[in-house]
Amino acid sequence: MPLRSTGAGQVLPAFSGSAEQQACLDRAWRTGPEDVPIPAGELRQALAEVRRRGCATVVRARPGPLMSVAAPIQDGGGTVAAAPAVGSAPAMPGSGSFRRSGHVIQRHSGAAPPR
Repeated sequence: MPLRSTGAGQVLPAFSGSAEQQACLDRAWRTGPEDVPIPAGELRQALAEVRRRGCATVVRARPGPLMSVAAPIQDGGGTVAAAPAVGSAPAMPGSGSFRRSGHVIQRHSGAAPPR
């Protein structure tokens, strides 16, 4: 599964600097494992939504059902240094609380959500 098809693979470019983000937008992105091209405009909107929400949620049907949430962790200077993720079957009860786990990761790491 390509990193860009995961929550962490969306969080890292969403919170990167403008030059790094533009470099991501300039490359041809494809979903995985479906291998469907993602137009740059659609990707730009998706990354903006990740920034707005403060985390990325990905639901995949293949190769097996999976829901993953990832959240950015900042270093002391405010730069996103990591994007830990948790995953589970998407049909689990209380998936809303699962989605909030990205924010819990941030809070317990001592990091504030990126601005």
